[in-house]
Amino acid sequence: MATAIVECYNACPTGTFPREWKRAKLTLIPKGGTFLEGEMPKARPICLLDEMGKILERIIDNRLTRWMDENPAYQLSPNQYGFCEGLSTCDALSRVQTIIDEATEQDSVVVAISIDIANAFNLLP
Repeated sequence: MATAIVECYNACPTGTFPREWKRAKLTLIPKGGTFLEGEMPKARPICLLDEMGKILERIIDNRLTRWMDENPAYQLSPNQYGFCEGLSTCDALSRVQTIIDEATEQDSVVVAISIDIANAFNLLP
C-alpha cells in the first residue's frame, strides 16, 4: 500500500493529479433557525475532498513555504492576507483602518467599495 501511495505522489510532478483526488462531495450543514414553508432551508455548504489529495496539497504547501522563506525576493505581497499563516481578517481590517487614518490626516478622500451577496451559495443551482 505504501509503495502505491509513493508512486502516486511521485507521479504528480509530471503534472498528473489523479482525477479521483479532484472530486469533492458537497455537504450542506443546516443553519439554525426556522424557515417558511416552500422556502429553501439555510445551509452552509462544505466540500469534502479526498484525503490523499489533501496530503499532497500539504506537501506542496510546505515545500512552497520553505522555498519562499529561503528566497526573500519572491515573497507574497504584504497586502495578501488570505491563506497566510499568522494573518487573519482582523489584520486586514486593521490595515484598512490604518490606510483610512493616514488619508484622513492628510485631508485626502477615502472610498471603499464592498459587495456582499446574501446566501450566495444557496442561490447556485
